[in-house]
Amino acid sequence: MKSAAAILFAGVLLAGCSKPDPQAQLKRGTEFLAAKKYHEAIIELSSALQTDPRLAEARIKLADAYLATNNGSGALGELVRAADLRPADTELQLRAG
Repeated sequence: MKSAAAILFAGVLLAGCSKPDPQAQLKRGTEFLAAKKYHEAIIELSSALQTDPRLAEARIKLADAYLATNNGSGALGELVRAADLRPADTELQLRAG
């Protein structure tokens, strides 16, 4: 009985240690942004980028959230990073300056 409990406990620990899904975090961040819950959006989008730093869409949405919270320098940094990831995106290149 103790070994079954130990196996179950180990399974719960491993599940809790699994790598976050950046696409799910991006989706939640996008939903928070649409609901004008900017601080929550910043948390989710930043978490997505910690998992996948090359996720340009998360950087663009994070820049939008930063702009909504009057963090212009944070927004500019994210737009520049996103533009580096998407060099063919003319609109993004213009937005990044």
